[in-house]
Amino acid sequence: MQPFEAALAGVDRRLVEASHTLGVSRLGTFLRVMLPLAWPGVLAGAVLTFAHTLGEFGVVLMVGGNIPGRTRTLTGARLVRPGSPQSANPAGQPFRFFRVF
Repeated sequence: MQPFEAALAGVDRRLVEASHTLGVSRLGTFLRVMLPLAWPGVLAGAVLTFAHTLGEFGVVLMVGGNIPGRTRTLTGARLVRPGSPQSANPAGQPFRFFRVF
């Protein structure tokens, strides 16, 4: 959240006020003034959020494991369908995640 907050706080308030003075709605001001000016920070926040989520996903698989019939986490269960080639090879799980996207 910090990159988002910093990017939005960095937008010049005079531009936002000028937009409101010209009769643009709050949503219009956000979409036409604030978001384009804050775009680099929003993009950085999205990349950091994705990286953090991917890291948490890996930790769950490493700590919880994914041994069919013995250990199973919800994350692993959602990724592997019973009877698929990946269910016999837990080490291939992270790569299957990337093939989805």
